[in-house]
Amino acid sequence: MPFNASAPYSRTVDACGNSWYEQGGQAYSLSGQPISAPECDRAPARAKAIRAGSVALTSGQTSKAVAFAQAMPSAGYEVVLQPRSGLSVSLWPSALTANGFTINVSLGVNATVSYIAVEL
Repeated sequence: MPFNASAPYSRTVDACGNSWYEQGGQAYSLSGQPISAPECDRAPARAKAIRAGSVALTSGQTSKAVAFAQAMPSAGYEVVLQPRSGLSVSLWPSALTANGFTINVSLGVNATVSYIAVEL
């Protein structure tokens, strides 16, 4: 049966990057030719771990340890830091482990810092 673009169909993309249309139990190439659905020998990609939160810093404090409620899969992640007030201070993460990291601040101030950690 030929592909009918005006009839209901779905587009599928598998973990290997193969893409095809399905309609009425038949797989079709993106050009509309009937095919056998491609086989993929890779498992679907696992979602990346993300942790986010905020930490209160007090005056005179130039670093603060952050502990994740649930550990990351490894220390292979990036951290983005953002002061939640209009302060002009430098912030940087260090000592990344699966269980958390340290926030460093250039000047000890009273501030709240938001963070997001994303697995690489």
